Amino acid sequence: MRKRLPDMPRPMRTYLAAIICSALALGLSDGVFANYFRDAYQVTALERGIIEGPRELPGVLCVFITAAFAFLGETKMATIAQALMFLGIIVLALCTPPFGVMLIFLFINSLGMHVAMPLQDSIGMSLAEPEKLGRRMGLYNAVKTGATMLTGALVFVGFRAGFFSFTTPVKVTFLLAAALFVGSFALYARLHRQTGAKAGERRHVRLIFRHRYRYFYALAVTRGVQKQVMYVFAPWILIELMGQRADTTAILSMCSALIGIFLLPQVGRWIDRLGVPRLLILESLLFLAVYGCYGLTSGALHAGRLAATGLMVAVVCGLYILDRCVSSLGMVRTVYLRSIVPDPSEVMPALSTALSLDHVVSIAWAYVGGIIWSAWGPQYVFYIGMLFAAANLVVSLYVRRETAEAACSRSSRRTRRRCG
Repeated sequence: MRKRLPDMPRPMRTYLAAIICSALALGLSDGVFANYFRDAYQVTALERGIIEGPRELPGVLCVFITAAFAFLGETKMATIAQALMFLGIIVLALCTPPFGVMLIFLFINSLGMHVAMPLQDSIGMSLAEPEKLGRRMGLYNAVKTGATMLTGALVFVGFRAGFFSFTTPVKVTFLLAAALFVGSFALYARLHRQTGAKAGERRHVRLIFRHRYRYFYALAVTRGVQKQVMYVFAPWILIELMGQRADTTAILSMCSALIGIFLLPQVGRWIDRLGVPRLLILESLLFLAVYGCYGLTSGALHAGRLAATGLMVAVVCGLYILDRCVSSLGMVRTVYLRSIVPDPSEVMPALSTALSLDHVVSIAWAYVGGIIWSAWGPQYVFYIGMLFAAANLVVSLYVRRETAEAACSRSSRRTRRRCG
């Protein structure tokens, strides 16, 4: 590490510090919201799905918000996003407001988080060397995953020791998150001063629909379902069907983060070496397997055919960790986008458009999934998730064909005859 850091530009080091700070804050806030809703408001599975409306709506609005404030530049918008996350979480930290008021501040916090999502990827890619794009994206994601592991350990110890609680008037976890959002605010402000127009370039952000982005947007739609399974319905198996608390989900997040620290840099190297299509296909196959196992297990638990103790807890915990690790392959999509954009200025609009599509599906699936869980059983939520994973596989195969055709078109005439 000592040999590498001096060769890393100062703006990149500042950016790494900023994403560490933000990831720590999100681990202490967004990472424990499922248990917060359960402990502080005793929500049901259906209500949990309804909560995703105000929580995910900012993702739909993201492209319009970034378009309205594009004149500020990317690093300034990222700075404002940290301020919004702070504002939303500090109120929830200092009191337990009525449910409706809580949703308002949850929306504000989520607005900052969703505005920051495409900005973080776009800024990171603009700072990365073109020949090391996959490795740098792997590094960024590994750093964020390491921060998640640290917060997982902190949450686990805090809840086990009784220092953290969601039933007290003041939520210490959220207070710590608020302080870290202040730190990430300061670091993004420093990054803006260091980079000026490079990473904070003023771009016209808009909804952008082009034929060349069709597969990227299709992958964004399937990602919306995968994300809700990972963040909403998979934890709900542990919380609702197995009675596990925040310390359990925290230790599982910590385990998956520990794996991710080593896995994500390797994924970055695989991207550079094997290419995007193969990793997209692998991701699809793994999601099919995970969702199938989730469906079988949750159905048996719901029907009482399996006990929610002992071995079954270990099985579901293992699936939870595997689901998180597979979801970390999502950065492959971002690298795929960077490989197909004709102009770097279209990266941010395409990311924002994809995020909006992702969240339209996320909101719809949260409502529909909550209804299906309550009316017919949890297993059907995961079986439908398998259909989307199959769709993801089909799109990945088309990406592979498109990539092969593009490689042939760039090759010599003799090679093109072989591609034929």
